[in-house]
Amino acid sequence: MSREQFSFKLDRHRVFLDTFSSLDDLPKAKRRDALAVLAMLAKTGKFSCFEVDDALASTLTVLERREWMQVTQRFGYPWLGIVITDKGRAALATGSADG
Repeated sequence: MSREQFSFKLDRHRVFLDTFSSLDDLPKAKRRDALAVLAMLAKTGKFSCFEVDDALASTLTVLERREWMQVTQRFGYPWLGIVITDKGRAALATGSADG
C-alpha cells in the first residue's frame, strides 16, 4: 500500500488513542482496599468503565455508600469523573477506613 493510500484511509476514519487512569495498575489485592482505590482516584479524578472488574466494582460501591466519593458525568463515555467528598479526604488524611 502506498503512502497516499494509507493517508487516504486514515482521512476517512477516526482513530482514537486513549490511556486509562492508574486503576489498571493496582494489584488485584489492592482493588478491594477502599483507601488504596480512593487514593488513586484522588490523583486521577476519573476512571474508565473499561478498567472496572468485579473487585473494583465492589470497592467503588463501598466508596459511594460511605459517601467518600461521588461519581459525576462530567466526562464523556467511557469516562466517569470522581469528586472526593470531605469524608473521603478525612479518610485519606488519617489513613483509616473509619474516616
